[in-house]
Amino acid sequence: MYRISITVFVAFAVAVCGGCQPSVQQGEISGRITLNGEPVSQGYVIFRNHKQGVHMMAEIGKDGTYRASTADGYGLPHGDYEVSLSPPLLEVPFGPADAPPDPGEVAEFPKKLLKAETSGLVVTISDGPRVLDVELSDSEEPDTE
Repeated sequence: MYRISITVFVAFAVAVCGGCQPSVQQGEISGRITLNGEPVSQGYVIFRNHKQGVHMMAEIGKDGTYRASTADGYGLPHGDYEVSLSPPLLEVPFGPADAPPDPGEVAEFPKKLLKAETSGLVVTISDGPRVLDVELSDSEEPDTE
């Protein structure tokens, strides 16, 4: 009987205190990536905050939109983030391959946007939704809104 009481108590304490951790405030971030006015349909938007140790990727959808999320839901913890873009990850078969994977038609991101240190894209996440649209052009620097 004593053993059952302790087991029930421990199970109850774990269930109740499992949600006792302080929640981190998050703000929503979303946007659209376009190249020459057309949506970029593949790739990732990468958010980096070294101070908080947060590094998150948001997948770019077929319509060029993205929406960042964490295990706690949509958004990112409050703070300043350096932003970069990444082409889609190629699916590589396990084991030997007859030929390298075909990347298909993938938008070429300007090289400076591939690294957070050189992209020049910075966003501050706070309360309320935030939109970061990036308009890429074959001939110009990225235009952000």
